[in-house]
Amino acid sequence: MTAILERRESTSLWGRFCNWIT
Repeated sequence: MTAILERRESTSLWGRFCNWIT
């Protein structure tokens, strides 16, 4: 479950995180 979510939301999550920290 986590693997799929991480793989699918990996780009979305990372993109949002990067935009949030910047």
